[in-house]
Amino acid sequence: MDKIRERASKWFKKKKSNPGTQDDTTSDHNSKRVHKRRSTPTMKRNNRSSSNADAGPSVMAAPDRDRDRDKADGSLKRRKAKAIAKAKTPEQEAPSPAAPAASPSSPAASPAAPPASPGAPAASPATPAVSPGNQQVEIVMDKFNFIHSTIDKELTGLRKEFNTLKAEDKTRSPQTNIQCIEATKAKLSDGGYYNANIVDSMFILAQSPLERTVAHFWDLVLANEVEAIIQLHPCDEGKKCARYYPSKIGQSAEYGPYKVTFLKADPQPVEEPSLQFINLKVQGPKSEAALKHVYWGGFPTHGYPEASNTIPFIWKQLKTTKKKILVHCTSGSGRSAVVVLTCQMLAKIQKNEEVNMLSMTKELRTKRQSAIRNEMEYLYVFRVLLFYFMKYNAIEMSQNLLIFIDDYDSYVKKYDQSRKEQNAEFTEPSDECN
Repeated sequence: MDKIRERASKWFKKKKSNPGTQDDTTSDHNSKRVHKRRSTPTMKRNNRSSSNADAGPSVMAAPDRDRDRDKADGSLKRRKAKAIAKAKTPEQEAPSPAAPAASPSSPAASPAAPPASPGAPAASPATPAVSPGNQQVEIVMDKFNFIHSTIDKELTGLRKEFNTLKAEDKTRSPQTNIQCIEATKAKLSDGGYYNANIVDSMFILAQSPLERTVAHFWDLVLANEVEAIIQLHPCDEGKKCARYYPSKIGQSAEYGPYKVTFLKADPQPVEEPSLQFINLKVQGPKSEAALKHVYWGGFPTHGYPEASNTIPFIWKQLKTTKKKILVHCTSGSGRSAVVVLTCQMLAKIQKNEEVNMLSMTKELRTKRQSAIRNEMEYLYVFRVLLFYFMKYNAIEMSQNLLIFIDDYDSYVKKYDQSRKEQNAEFTEPSDECN
């Protein structure tokens, strides 16, 4: 114990005489620990500050750099989205009916559609404005040079071509009746009569139902296994078309022994706002069927609509139909025949088959009286087909093409004006049949 005290006393005396010194090992070890603990972060901060200063104003702090990176990423995504949208066709842009509905707060995809006609089916208020079919983009080819060869005939040549047929322009005579051709007459379940003809394996041309013939109309639908109906004028167009289905979703109505239910309304096509697609169910004494109903209110009784993709769009939605498609207008021979002939030609064109417009018109007339009654209807069919080819860039722009379009537009104006000057109202033949 005394030795320990003695050694401690010597150590304290030494410390008092040399206050600035300390044990070498302890001093070195402690100084290293202090230097490592205190100076290292300072060096990192100093190095970062000096590098930023050397780099100049282009280098920024981490928060600023991250914020700018986010902005750049967002801008790149927007540019990509715009490029994709620009490359898409309307058919690609339209979402499938099975896709979830857009949020109510999202912006509208297209301008508001025109108000529906009073006789048109009512669409669901919650129905988003999308296409009923999200099919692949069509590849259109004029394999047999139909479009170019027809353009080369010029408008005058097309008119002369039609006039080789027996002209049946009876639009000035409202008392003229459309008779059913017996060989192609559509049958009813009880062997009764309705003014309708089966014109090929897919289409039936029919007059619109009147108040006294609505029950016969639904008998016609079930007896001939109709899967789709195309209506070309509203139900309240004077006395030319009776209401033959309910106007609101979920409603049912009875027409004689037939009960018709409005199941649902399909989304309204963005690219064709004049079209309405609904689903109906009809129940009869012996059978029942679910069917698609298409209403096009853009084909007026007086005159002709502008060339558009409406008829090709209707055909695109219905061409996979396995059973019959019934098309009706006031007479079942004017507007209805235009739609059917256009669809028949589209079917051949899309199968890369050769088409002859004149011979197909002759064939249609052998099935339905007065089908394609005048040269204006004939020209309009070709103008719609021309629009279809131009839409899908399947025809090159040329001087002859532009001349043909100008001649057509001028002819339509003169055609309408000549009727006004003659004070002859453009009226389709009567629906009455003897």
